[in-house]
Amino acid sequence: MIDHDRVVRGKGAFIILFIMFFSLGVRIYFLAHTDNCLGVIPTQKIFFSLRLPQDSFAELFRAQHLYRYLLKGWITLWAATDVPCRALSLIFGFVSLLPFYLAVKIITDELTALIATFLLGIDPWHIILSTLSMEEAPFYFFIFCALYYFFNYTFKGYKKKCLFLSAALIAVSCGFRIDGFMYPFILTALLLRKARKKEALIFFALSFSWPLLTMIASWLYEHNPFSPFVLQSRYASLELAHSNQNIFSVGKSILTLSPFFFSVFGFIGLVRCLGDGKMRIVNSIFFVFLLCFLIKIISNSLFFQPRYLLSFGLFFLIYIAVGFIFAIRRLKNTKIQLLCILVFFVSSFLLSARYLRENEKQFVLSPEIKNIISFVSRLKDEERLLLDIDQHHRYAETIVVNSGVDSCLKITTLPEVELNGQILLSDFSRAMYRASLIRELSNKEFDYILYCPDGRSMRWLVPMRSEQERIGIASYKRMVLGKDYWIYKVEK
Repeated sequence: MIDHDRVVRGKGAFIILFIMFFSLGVRIYFLAHTDNCLGVIPTQKIFFSLRLPQDSFAELFRAQHLYRYLLKGWITLWAATDVPCRALSLIFGFVSLLPFYLAVKIITDELTALIATFLLGIDPWHIILSTLSMEEAPFYFFIFCALYYFFNYTFKGYKKKCLFLSAALIAVSCGFRIDGFMYPFILTALLLRKARKKEALIFFALSFSWPLLTMIASWLYEHNPFSPFVLQSRYASLELAHSNQNIFSVGKSILTLSPFFFSVFGFIGLVRCLGDGKMRIVNSIFFVFLLCFLIKIISNSLFFQPRYLLSFGLFFLIYIAVGFIFAIRRLKNTKIQLLCILVFFVSSFLLSARYLRENEKQFVLSPEIKNIISFVSRLKDEERLLLDIDQHHRYAETIVVNSGVDSCLKITTLPEVELNGQILLSDFSRAMYRASLIRELSNKEFDYILYCPDGRSMRWLVPMRSEQERIGIASYKRMVLGKDYWIYKVEK
């Protein structure tokens, strides 16, 4: 029988470096073969970061705006092109493996930490989100760092410096995602359980400082301190109205991400960890986020996306590692042990690669979109484009961002239309779009207008001949770049 602890003893630093650089290679390969595309979300982050006000300090504390400001600073150093913006997430995704390993090592052992870190390194959605301009990668980096220092405080002598560092890192993480708002409550409750009331009060005050500032900023801007949560629910209701989501379809999606035998190891590890005092923190985080996820799904207040599983799924990787080690140690034959270990590591990598390959189309722009980006990027300095951002024009921000930073200066966008807090898709809203379009055409000079027609909506979006004459348009010629995108050349 193999002495697994003896095998890795003294070699942890070398193994973790190998895992990290292997994971980096996987992410670079995925980045090179995909685009900054998960619907419109990644390029929307860049698009709106370029339009953030520079003179408003309160704007920084609005929900998830910290990432936009971070991205804006990064763009200032480089450019709003595909690779540099994605590289920021790549860096955070890469370095996040180290605090994850160090944190897990404190509450389990070196072998478990190495296996869990390997699973994180090849986790398909951690790979995906480490190669898109989205806030998840920096968010989890700060969360893992915060947990590392919290575990240091809890299990290595109650050093207050570690506790305050953990609280500060959690506060910063809250600026990236509202998921971070849960950590001050969970960890403070665990401190109170240890009868450390003074430390718990200071920890909560410091860790909840950013959420508090976010609520104040939301009250100043929108007169509702809870608007980030209301906004998320509103968009979820819009998405759910056009889907057939139910608890069974969500369960099926989750099973495609977690093959049966990995789930078995995970549940074995979960059962074993329930009575482990050191794992109490991880257990609390896992069950709180799992419960919140299930409540939102059942109550139809969350439109399911696989990336939402990371809030508790990343901690399930620890249970898989614990369960796998427990199962392997039950085997007495050394050769069978070696075979099972080989099958586990190879199959986990192959299953991750298979998932990424099967879902590759989600992360690659269509040739038609690439043609439009090429057309827009070739506009002359004196030419201006009016770009319709409508619910029917899903890739408007993608076109703007991937055409280059300078294109943002010569592209004007029509905003979304909202009525009573709802984004409208009705004929009335399209008529409002057309009125907005005519107003822009009458006030400014444009050489091109880019539409994303969907049949019926075109009669609302294209000005009638009488309207064209009234605002001085001599010619309004259509240039078809594809079945879904039309460009009109405007001559006055």
